[in-house]
Amino acid sequence: MKIIELCGPPCAGKTYIKNSIIKNNIKISNSDFLIYDTAHFFIDLNYIEKISLKYFKYIKMFNRKNKVIKKHTRNIIIKNFKISSKKKIKNFPNLFLSYYRNVCKKIFYLYKKENPSFVKYVFKLIKQIKDKKQKKKIKEWYIEIFAKFYIAKNLNNKKTIIFDEGIVQRSLFLINFNGNLEKRLKKYITLSDKSNFLVFIDNKISNLIKRSKKRSFLSSDQFSYKSTSEVKKYKRFFKAYFKILKKI
Repeated sequence: MKIIELCGPPCAGKTYIKNSIIKNNIKISNSDFLIYDTAHFFIDLNYIEKISLKYFKYIKMFNRKNKVIKKHTRNIIIKNFKISSKKKIKNFPNLFLSYYRNVCKKIFYLYKKENPSFVKYVFKLIKQIKDKKQKKKIKEWYIEIFAKFYIAKNLNNKKTIIFDEGIVQRSLFLINFNGNLEKRLKKYITLSDKSNFLVFIDNKISNLIKRSKKRSFLSSDQFSYKSTSEVKKYKRFFKAYFKILKKI
């Protein structure tokens, strides 16, 4: 399975381009569904893990989180227990999320065996993050991404998988911009698992800020730029990334 990875400053249009490519080419698959659809080829799944994967695939497909959760988790039976109360329904997504993350961890351990040095370095960088919530979030990101890359590298079919949040893109939020950026980037790039094709997506600063404001208006959870200088910082990051990549 070949891998295409899109990267670039946040709000540059990576997801839009990815979806457009998938829509017009049946031989290219979406990385968002990789674990949901193929985890069972690599690890044994219990009953609840299977349901959890189907649940998140359903949520992803319809993108109607609040309505879907309230409407379709009211009377779901799992083996010998039934969840039906409103109080328990609120905890239902968290239950599925914990099982989904467990699936990711199982596949991640397979990836770790094949790429011990890279995983060790990434987790070393994660430990240096001071903010506990950010540290936890980035660790979960990488466990999921590593699991997806393991599947993409080991799944035997002729399709191509496309990422808009892959190993390159995630490094943007992992590697500290202060201090010796080039040294950390060089080691990260040298050790990292490489995609078959890496595509850089960029846009004008004004467009990036405009899209950022639109996203933050629609949802408070979305990334948003704090200033023009922050946009320039991200642009410099990718310029440094590709400069080092060309030398390796």
